[in-house]
Formats: sequence, C-alpha cells, structure tokens
Amino acid sequence: ARAAETMADDPGPPPSIQEVMDDLAMRFVVNCPAEEQESFERLLFQVEAAYWFYDDQYREIWPATFKTHNLLSFSQQLFKHCSLLSQFEDRAKEIYDAFTLYKHQIPTCGAILLNPSMTKVLLVQSYHGKAWGFPKGKIDKDEDKPACAAREVLEEIGYDCSALIDENEFLEMQWQQQVMRLYVVRGVSEDTEFVTRTKKEIGEIAWHKIKDLPTSKEDAQGKQKQFWMVAGFIARLHKWLEKQEKKKKQKKGSKQ
Repeated sequence: ARAAETMADDPGPPPSIQEVMDDLAMRFVVNCPAEEQESFERLLFQVEAAYWFYDDQYREIWPATFKTHNLLSFSQQLFKHCSLLSQFEDRAKEIYDAFTLYKHQIPTCGAILLNPSMTKVLLVQSYHGKAWGFPKGKIDKDEDKPACAAREVLEEIGYDCSALIDENEFLEMQWQQQVMRLYVVRGVSEDTEFVTRTKKEIGEIAWHKIKDLPTSKEDAQGKQKQFWMVAGFIARLHKWLEKQEKKKKQKKGSKQ
C-alpha cells in the first residue's frame, strides 16, 4: 500500500528537477537492498515508491514547479537521471510494460471484515474514483498470505486483524492471471474507528449491508456499478454464510 511519508515542516524554496531526481534515485534505487536490484521487476517497485514520494511530497508542496506525471513518464525521467538506470534509458518503456504485466500476476491478499451479526461487510473506496473494494494488496517477497492480509488491512483501514485471521477461513478467486485471497474476519464492531495509514489511496471506509450488494457483473449496473469489483466475492460470501448457518443449526440440534 502507498505509505504516507512527510518532508520537513519548512521546506524552503523548491529544488531543481535535477536535485529532485538525484534525491529520489539515492533514496529509493541506488541505496536499496541488493536483492531489490536483482531484476527489473524488483527495481521498478523501488521506482514506483519514488514516484509516490514525488507525487505526495514534491508535487504537493510545490505544485507550480513540478509537473504531473503518470508512473510511465516518471519512470522514463528517473531512468534518464539515475546512474544505475541510465544505461537502460532507451528500454524504459519496454521494462515498464514488463513490470506492469508482472504486477498483475502477483497474488493479492486481504480480508472480508464482518460485523458481529454477519449482515454487513466493510469496504474501502478508491481515493481517485468511485469503485468500492475490500482492503487488500499484493503479497511481498517471502511473506505468507495471512501476514500479507493483516498488513494490508492495517495499512488501508488502520485496524489490526492479525489475531482474528483463521488461515483456513478464506474465499479465493482468480482475475485473469492474478489470484486474490480474502480471509473472513468475524465480529468486528461497527463502532470501530477506521483511519487509513495510506496517502491518496483510500477515499472512504464504510460498512455496507451484504444483502444490498451485487453478486455478479450483470447486477453491478447503474448505481451498483461502483461495487463491480466486489460482486464475485459477494456471491461466494453468500454461500459461505449459508454454510455457517447450517453448521449453527446442526450444532444446536446436536445439543437437544
């Protein structure tokens, strides 16, 4: 997730673009751990972190001085200025495209947070759009899936669910080449105060009634279109809830 970082309270006059790129190259690329320099895919994650810092700090403090970039145009600029990357400047677009494909193949983990009555689910809305989704994110190198889910939830909504995750209670689906796993976390109070630890990633955090959410892309039309990203998981969640209700009735019957 996109971490919130800050610069000095009194930054003074804006630096030159050369100074900015030198700073970002040293912060995120040149001095990054050796294992992060073993492949372009790993290096581009560092470039992406540098891009977030540029957008969150330099652009926010001096918007009239520093131009808006997307990740591709920023990557091309950093390749030009960074001594470690400049020899590959003419391949920057090719390397970026390969990185984008690679990112879409990395498994993501997160959580489906349910209220105590299991009638509502917590969703997060994108900072830059209207789409709602579950708190989740890409798994880090050598990280196990429950740990990834807990980390992403903590970063995105400020809630530590690590002690509540049952590694056997999850829903999973595949979107193109990416596997998404969400652990079902029960009993989260609706009175919990959720505050994101990210910057420019999460716009809103809110509870939604499960019965009101679409269960297919066909249902996610009109006003429901903003929930198209969760529809597949909501369909699976309904089945999971039915299974829990059956278990509850069987357990109750065995006691009589």
